[in-house]
Amino acid sequence: MFSPRIYHSPDKKQAAKIVMFLLIIFLLYTYHYISHPALPNGDGFLGWWGWWDQSKYIQSAKAFSEANLNSSQHWYFPGYALLAAPFYFFMPNHAFFFVNAVCLLISAFCYLRIARYFGVRTVAASLVFAFSTALNPTIFEQFVIPWSATVHLPCVQTATGTGR
Repeated sequence: MFSPRIYHSPDKKQAAKIVMFLLIIFLLYTYHYISHPALPNGDGFLGWWGWWDQSKYIQSAKAFSEANLNSSQHWYFPGYALLAAPFYFFMPNHAFFFVNAVCLLISAFCYLRIARYFGVRTVAASLVFAFSTALNPTIFEQFVIPWSATVHLPCVQTATGTGR
């Protein structure tokens, strides 16, 4: 029978490494976000809000922020738009910025926890995540552009227990 390793909380040094890693990932995310060619600018350039899926996400987030539950305003399952609705008040063109950032950071953190479970050290796991995800523009872009699937990765990682 398989016996999982007992997980021990990281010491202060390990915790500092994890925090630094997550901060670097957030800074990379922010850089990719603000430099993306399809970033909506609020001066008439719709950017990704002119695309079908993304236009429906922002329409739904706006409706939720106004407490509008009319089904004509909600095309997709409401979870992703509900997460962005509070941010729509302050940043209507960038309502999903923090939602996607948090999803990315949860995914990165869970990745470190999974790696640690299998005996991979924090620094090594951080480098693998950085080179395979954060420094890979094709993959990283999936966290920058609003997609409802962005929420799925951290949900699956935590729901299956791999993020514990």
